[in-house]
Amino acid sequence: MAIIIQNQSECPICHTILYNHQNSVMFPAFIPNVKDSLYLFNDAGVHHSCLAKHPLGSKVSAFLETMIFKTRPKNRFCDIGGNIIDLPENYLFTNLLTSDEKDTLYSFNFMNIDIRNLSKWKDRKNFIDAIEKFEEEKEWEEIGGFNYLEYVLKKLKSPL
Repeated sequence: MAIIIQNQSECPICHTILYNHQNSVMFPAFIPNVKDSLYLFNDAGVHHSCLAKHPLGSKVSAFLETMIFKTRPKNRFCDIGGNIIDLPENYLFTNLLTSDEKDTLYSFNFMNIDIRNLSKWKDRKNFIDAIEKFEEEKEWEEIGGFNYLEYVLKKLKSPL
């Protein structure tokens, strides 16, 4: 979840201080693409009232609920094979790759993947193609040295 300093950190929507007595929503770092329209909420604390009024508030809130549900250990069922993913080294989770419903990559948001099931996954090539197209069209930008999309692509392409 976001790390905020009460009475000092700002809400990214209204740019005022998040005070102890105010109701706020904490977003984890689950939107790795700086170019995504929802990136404003990535790893941020937001006033609940600001979130409720924001045109993307309900959308990002729904994504947050999905992410929290899917990442609970008891819910880590592989979206490919249906099995529970019990070992961390076999677990690949896709964060919010894009919030644009029209993009092919959208259907691959929030997937629990047991990498042992990749060889039998019919949509594997489609996912790889969608990532490569997204990158080719310069729809992805990360902050810092870690490129999450490249990491996912490397995992998908790795020999099984």
